[in-house]
Amino acid sequence: MTVRERFLNNFKKSLVPADENHWAEKVGPTVMTLTTDKITGVLKVSGNLDIESANPLREAILDCFSAQPEVAIDLAEVDACDAAGLQVLLAGRRDAASCGQAFRFHAVSPPVLETAAALGLALEGAVQAPDSEGRDAA
Repeated sequence: MTVRERFLNNFKKSLVPADENHWAEKVGPTVMTLTTDKITGVLKVSGNLDIESANPLREAILDCFSAQPEVAIDLAEVDACDAAGLQVLLAGRRDAASCGQAFRFHAVSPPVLETAAALGLALEGAVQAPDSEGRDAA
């Protein structure tokens, strides 16, 4: 089963296919967009990364792992993040390492980094999202 088929099976209720390699799902105030090529699945999350979106995010990450050798999580548009959302991200990193797959955090928003710091955790290798004027945040 392809990534697209798994994603469609798991997220039929609100999935919006844009084209063969690009899908989106809305879970409450959270939107997850999956873009794939032959190697990498890029899962972009926008809105709130919280307990409501944690399980759908976990399923999306696992679906990516099953069919893509590399997974990137783009968190630039995450407005809020709680411990449940962060736990899913860290579990994804752990799962990737145990399977020998590449997993990276890309363009991490300040709310995600602030939640991690408040919990005494780090997102190693995370690239902070540029500020609203396009500059890299300090």
